[in-house]
Amino acid sequence: MVISFNQLHQLIEQGVIDALPENVNAASIDIRIGDEIMIEDTVRTDQVVIDLDQKQAPNLKKIKVGEEGVVIPPGAFFLATSIETFNLPDTISAEFKLRSSVARSGLQHMLAGWCDAGWHGSQLTMEFKNELRNHSMLVKPGMRIGQMVFFEHESASEGSYAIKGRYNNQVGVQESKGIS
Repeated sequence: MVISFNQLHQLIEQGVIDALPENVNAASIDIRIGDEIMIEDTVRTDQVVIDLDQKQAPNLKKIKVGEEGVVIPPGAFFLATSIETFNLPDTISAEFKLRSSVARSGLQHMLAGWCDAGWHGSQLTMEFKNELRNHSMLVKPGMRIGQMVFFEHESASEGSYAIKGRYNNQVGVQESKGIS
């Protein structure tokens, strides 16, 4: 079952979601970009092929983003962190969805936004790509970039991300810990 407006406000009050009450929509909460990103490092050429089987990650450089923002060139891949922090109980999962106005401007989310029940103490790392060929994009901290949709279900028990997860207690942008 999708969690809606009044329940979302209750989850904020209970500390399950650290978000602004004014960012609550009918069935989602707007998510904002934090102040750091990781962008593909175009200077380093020592790793041209990423071997996913060997749990390799691309060469990314971390950038602290000031109020003026950061320019994302055409075709660039980058990771960004949310301002919001999540403490999902074993009965709630969530999914990140890009705002349609942002997508219509040419930014793509890489569809890896599922958050399992039990994921806690963490900010969301989002995977983006500037799909435009001829335009750069300006990304600023605090921008409403997408929304989280929350789902209530029976307890995940021993399948909980609190037990099995590798990205709990993640603060700030986090690169891949590899494929498992």
